[in-house]
Amino acid sequence: MAGIEALPGGAKDLAFPREEFQSRIERVRKRMSAQGLDGLLVYHAPNVIYLSGYESINMYDSECLVLGLEGDPVLLVPERELGGALIYSWIEEPRIFRRTEYPDTTFRQPMQAAHDALVELGVAGGRIGLELRSMGVAARKYETLAGMLPDAELVDATGLVESVKVVKSALEIDTLRRSAAITDLGMQAAIGAVANGTTDNAIATAAYTAMIGAGSEYLSLAPIVTIGPRAGIIHSTHRRVTIQEGEGVNIELGGAYHRYMAPAMRTVTVGAPNPCVERLATACITALNNVIETMRPGATADDVARQGMKGIDLAGDGVIFHGCFGYSLGVTVPPSWTDGAISLFLGGAQVLQPGMVFHVPMGLRILGSCGAMCSETVLITETGSEALTTTDRKLFEVVA
Repeated sequence: MAGIEALPGGAKDLAFPREEFQSRIERVRKRMSAQGLDGLLVYHAPNVIYLSGYESINMYDSECLVLGLEGDPVLLVPERELGGALIYSWIEEPRIFRRTEYPDTTFRQPMQAAHDALVELGVAGGRIGLELRSMGVAARKYETLAGMLPDAELVDATGLVESVKVVKSALEIDTLRRSAAITDLGMQAAIGAVANGTTDNAIATAAYTAMIGAGSEYLSLAPIVTIGPRAGIIHSTHRRVTIQEGEGVNIELGGAYHRYMAPAMRTVTVGAPNPCVERLATACITALNNVIETMRPGATADDVARQGMKGIDLAGDGVIFHGCFGYSLGVTVPPSWTDGAISLFLGGAQVLQPGMVFHVPMGLRILGSCGAMCSETVLITETGSEALTTTDRKLFEVVA
C-alpha cells in the first residue's frame, strides 16, 4: 500500500502527538481486560476519531478500529477514504475495503475486513465487544459479522470507550479552550447582528462567518437562532423570521477545533424584554449559576441537578424544560456536539472528576409564546469548575 510519502506534501496532520493516541489505546485496553474482552470493534464514529485520529466529513461509513489486548490497532476505512486515513491517523498502515452497490455485498465487504483483522490479531474465537447502541453498528452488519465468527462471543461494549474519554487530558482541555474562544467570537458577532427588522438568518450568518473566519472546522451543529414564539419550540432554528421589538432571540452555537466542540447559548431582545422572556431568562441564568457553583470534584449528577432545579422552578408552571443539567463534551461529528460519555440528571449517581468538561444548557420554553436560554462550556478543575466560554452571562438588550 502506498504510504503517506506518496501523497502531495507527504506530512501527516495529526490533531495530537502519537503518544496521546497511544495513551488512549492503553487505557481502553485496561477497560477491555477488566470486562473480559479479547477484542474490540470500534464503529462509533467519534470513538474512531478519538482513538485513531482518522476523520472525514463522511463518517458512519463502516470505518472501524479493531483492537486486541496486544499488537498494533488496525484501522479500516473505505477505499476512497484512504487519503484522509493516511493524513489524519497516527496508525501507519490503514487498511481499505471496497464497497459495491449490490445489497448482498455492501455489508459483507467491510465486515470481512473486520473479520480478517480479528483473525490476524488472534482473537477471532474470543470474546469480542461491539458498540451495539451506536448507529455505526446496523443490525445487518451485526448479523453478517456474527455469521463470519461462529466461534466468537459477541457482547455489547457500548460505553467502554466513553468511560475512558470522559476525563480529558491536558491537550484536550487546551483544544476545548480554543473551541470556546471561537464560540465566543461567534456569539459576539451574533449578538451584534441583532437589530429591529433583522432576520434570524442574518444573525446565523454573522455567527457562522465569525466562527469559520476564526478557524473553526465544519460544525457538528450549525448556528441555531430562533425568534419570538418560535423560540418556544425546542430544536427549531432560523427560518427567515423578522425580529419584532420586545421579542427574545435565542442563539445557540459552538465552534469546532480538531472536532472538539465548546457550545454556548444566550438570549437577546430588541428593546426591553417582554415579561415572558424576562421571567424565563432570569430562571435560566439563576439555574446556570447554581449548577456551575455546585460543579466540583466529588459532586454527583443529582447534587448538580437539584441546585439547578432551584433556578428552573422560578419560571413557574407551563414551562418546557429538557431536564438535562449538563452533558459531556469532546470529539463529535454531526448531528451532535455531545460526546455521549455522561449526562447530568436528577437522581444521577455519576461523580464529577477533574478534567471532565460539560455543556450546561439551561433552556426554557413556553409553547407558542416565547423562550430563553443561557449556557456555558464548563471544565471541572481540581477545586471547583471554570467556564471556558466567557461571553457575559446575562439577558442582552439592544437598542430598538
